[in-house]
Amino acid sequence: MNKGNEAIIQQILSEIEKYQTVIIQRHRDADPDAIGSQVGLAQLLRISYPHKTIYTVGEEEPIFDWIGKMQSVEELTYSNALVIVVDTPSRERISGSHYFLGAQTIKIDHHVNMDPFADLNWTDESFSSASEMIYYLVAHSKNHLKLDKNSARCLYAGIVGDTGRFLYDDTSSYTFFVASKLLEYGFDAPTVNRFEEDMSPKVAKLMAYVLQNVTILDSGLAYIILNQQILQKMTLSSGEVDTIIPVVGKIATVKIWAIFRENENHTYHANLRSKKMVVYDIAKKHHGGDHPLSSGADAKNKAEIEQIIEELNALLSN
Repeated sequence: MNKGNEAIIQQILSEIEKYQTVIIQRHRDADPDAIGSQVGLAQLLRISYPHKTIYTVGEEEPIFDWIGKMQSVEELTYSNALVIVVDTPSRERISGSHYFLGAQTIKIDHHVNMDPFADLNWTDESFSSASEMIYYLVAHSKNHLKLDKNSARCLYAGIVGDTGRFLYDDTSSYTFFVASKLLEYGFDAPTVNRFEEDMSPKVAKLMAYVLQNVTILDSGLAYIILNQQILQKMTLSSGEVDTIIPVVGKIATVKIWAIFRENENHTYHANLRSKKMVVYDIAKKHHGGDHPLSSGADAKNKAEIEQIIEELNALLSN
């Protein structure tokens, strides 16, 4: 754990103290960590500073309503507000277009620091999740920030989501320590865990489709292309599609997997995942990034999809 970030943490706390209005945003196509860190931070700030006005802004993701919901904020509200963007590596990924209008902006993120878009940037890849970073912020706030049952629940949900139920390589002893401390607040952890595992019938159908149609090469590379016809037929949101990404990695012979989904403009978004080998560099070549073993990328057409597949297969051959 990088302990050289105490100065920036004190700067963040100082900025929070200054502003009456705080607007918290996160990335598009939200996952449990994006929502959990965003809503968890908002809740603990409301508890710690009852006189302040705290907003959570971004696209609604109904499948994560159990963590928390978004709010509408007028553009003028930003002019005197502190804007904190969590779990977002680049400005293009931010959900909500007015973050740059804030009087001061802060980035809190555990991805590779590919775009320091804020006035104050705290990025640290040694954390498993943005939710874990928010706990660290609270723990080093000298009691200025306080958790409660609900904010602890949100942060726990984020950690469980981004560690793949504590299966991924970025799960550390500190991750387990944080989870244990959050559990002391008495929320119903088994219910959170069940929410993380539950799927709707249409997501189950997509999962069945993926497992029946995924291509698995002898090298250990697996991939599938989900076209608009399939996505529209199943009427799935982006967040619902994301929930099936880990399933291909459960196949024992798969070492790296890629799920390509067609956008409405007929370009493609790729989710690249790996059990051991770094896929970040390949993602970066295709306008993406995030984590060494878990990255997003973009492909303008099927020819670029083939290129990504070839590069991933070559990686496994080295």
